[in-house]
Amino acid sequence: MKTQIISIIIPFFGKDISEDFEMRYKLVDFIEDNDLGEIVEEGTGEDGMHIIAQVTTEKKFFENKIRSFLSFMKIENIKVS
Repeated sequence: MKTQIISIIIPFFGKDISEDFEMRYKLVDFIEDNDLGEIVEEGTGEDGMHIIAQVTTEKKFFENKIRSFLSFMKIENIKVS
């Protein structure tokens, strides 16, 4: 399987920035704990929390896992590219 770089943007949603940081940390842990990929970079931008991961799974599989996890956490409108 070919390695891919995938970018995730989680829009700001919390009452304060600490909630947004906490969600980003939880998502990073989810990706790593489930062997979905290796985190290359994480940060904060004007449009939300950013995570860049290097993955060896199919993009659609990775995206479905991420969306399912975030939906469970009541987070929607994320961007995966």
